[in-house]
Parts: sequence; C-alpha cells; structure tokens
Amino acid sequence: MKIAEFERAVGKRIRERRHQLELTEAELAHKCGVAIDRIRHHEEGGSLFAAQLWVIAIALEVEVSYFFEAIAHTEGWG
Repeated sequence: MKIAEFERAVGKRIRERRHQLELTEAELAHKCGVAIDRIRHHEEGGSLFAAQLWVIAIALEVEVSYFFEAIAHTEGWG
C-alpha cells in the first residue's frame, strides 16, 4: 500500500465515523478547532499530522487506532 492510499483510507474512516455520529463537516471542524476546509482536506485523503489525527479522534469519540483497523488487514500493508 502506498502512502497516498493509506491517507485516503484514513480519510474514509474519518468521514464514515463523522456520518455515524451525524455530524456535519462544520460541526466536526468546530469540535476540532479548525476550518471546514481542513476537515474536507483530511477526508479527501490529504496528509495530516499525528496531533491532528489525535484531535479528530477525540472529537469523533474513538481511539486513534480506529482509523487504522481496516487498513491493517489490507493486502500489501502490515
């Protein structure tokens, strides 16, 4: 798995969890203290720092490992 694929997979997990909690991009951005375009950037597979992922995990009420669970079982990774 290439880094870009990994980032897209994490972004997909962010979006999925946000939808599970029925949060808008604006609501998640507010909870994270960032602009909406930052959330959109992450959900579209843009790179993010560990600290940003930590803040998003707290806002989405999950452990950071949540974002990696599906990826760990993907062929070519792990």
